[in-house]
Amino acid sequence: MKKMPVILSLFLILISFISCSNSYDSMLDQFNRKYFSAEPAKEEPYSVKSSKFVASEMLSATYTVPENVYLNLEAPDNADFYLWTYEKEDGSSVVLGREKNLMYKTPGLMKVREENDLVLTVKVADEKGNLTEYIDKTIIIIKKSQTTSDNGGV
Repeated sequence: MKKMPVILSLFLILISFISCSNSYDSMLDQFNRKYFSAEPAKEEPYSVKSSKFVASEMLSATYTVPENVYLNLEAPDNADFYLWTYEKEDGSSVVLGREKNLMYKTPGLMKVREENDLVLTVKVADEKGNLTEYIDKTIIIIKKSQTTSDNGGV
């Protein structure tokens, strides 16, 4: 009599396994087809000639970096002229680079724990040779690096 519920439960479990028509692989395939595309979307490079280009979005508003590291910034593709300048407090500016990429070791000319203005100027020539200039400005904040005291590693 006690064997009857055990046999019945085993029978029901067996029936439930047999009635499942989906294999593990087919369930994964259904999930992937539903939530993921077959081919990954190709990302368009950020270019000054793109219809989505916005000059004020060439740089982020602020970058905070520790001192004694390299700040690596990249300008948009397909420009004919690049100019990275650091604007000093007295209004003068210093050219930091003329390439698409700027690799700058902090602090360099910039001041630690202060807002430093960095300006990117990009120029693009059209078919007739007319130049269009795009300018974006960002603030670089250089954090003071923490030094460890010589107390035996404690």
